[in-house]
Amino acid sequence: MTGKGLGTGSSFYGAANYLEKDERAIFRESENLPGFDRNQDLRLMERIAEGRRSDEPVYHLQISYNPADPDPTEQQMAGDMRRVLKHLGLEDHQAIIVGHDDKDHLHVHAVVNRYHPDKSQAFNPWQDTPKIIQELGQIERERGYELVSALPKEAHRQDRSRASMNERKYGQRIGSKPIQERGDITAMFNESATWKELEDNLDTIRCKIKTKGGGGVIHDPVTGQQMKL
Repeated sequence: MTGKGLGTGSSFYGAANYLEKDERAIFRESENLPGFDRNQDLRLMERIAEGRRSDEPVYHLQISYNPADPDPTEQQMAGDMRRVLKHLGLEDHQAIIVGHDDKDHLHVHAVVNRYHPDKSQAFNPWQDTPKIIQELGQIERERGYELVSALPKEAHRQDRSRASMNERKYGQRIGSKPIQERGDITAMFNESATWKELEDNLDTIRCKIKTKGGGGVIHDPVTGQQMKL
């Protein structure tokens, strides 16, 4: 099993629509919400977040299952996500849990309200992925799954060859594809024998490498989009 936080966003409807488009959802459950009507759940999430300090009240995370393990039931998938939410301290927050089977492995998402109904401070997702992996390791041991969570930290780093939800939304807003969706960036790095070759390859997607802080980013000087190296 693997899992990670996928970032924050501004629209509960946008996140839910993305997760449920093309009928790829195999189940949908609500947490700390009535659960009878999808639109009512989303309106209630918006109401709790309305007027709060952050303009990104949406928190999105995902759990993926190893195809080598026995497939979990829908009940197990939803239960695993609830365990992770509890481990993150989000058990009392509003959440929508959606299961998918549109890839070669089962995976489950949660769209969570960063705001607790009775607290003013928003949930801070900093260092969320290590906490997610920690709880998944416990589930793997209990269920007899392969201990994917015990792999080196490098195996759990965010796959930057795929655009995040926020990057896709920003790209739609400015009318330009996210950097990750313009070409196979991983291949560009792997196949470049020299720095000049890499620069030429990145130029095909109108991007350059730019220093930032103690590292660098892939930068589109036209739209201002950036992708961490």
